[in-house]
Amino acid sequence: MGKLQIIDEDEQFEVPFEESVLICRRLSRRVMREIETRHTQTRWQPGGVQTPEVDQKGVEEDWIDHCIVDWKGVVGKEEEEIPCERAYKFLLPPSVLNRVVSRCLLGVSSKEENPLGNSEGGSGSG
Repeated sequence: MGKLQIIDEDEQFEVPFEESVLICRRLSRRVMREIETRHTQTRWQPGGVQTPEVDQKGVEEDWIDHCIVDWKGVVGKEEEEIPCERAYKFLLPPSVLNRVVSRCLLGVSSKEENPLGNSEGGSGSG
């Protein structure tokens, strides 16, 4: 059994999808907390009670934007290469996005080919 390794926020690894590859980085608890804080507003309820309200969509979009650093082989309808930009990241299929975030949370090393199995369409465990 190997030793535990501390998360290196600069670590990058590849997540292959058939002829495409997404270059990703790990999602540390510190980054997750910063993103969640950025998307949380305190609302006043009747009686003077403060309630935190989280914009979950904003959190998920920032997670995806943080995790996907670059890609190779991502194309549009006309087979033209698409640049790895925030707006395009959200146009990837949900099963791809789920797999990417799962791999970034699990801390997959570039040495590990596919620790989640060969499920190219996502595991459905998200």
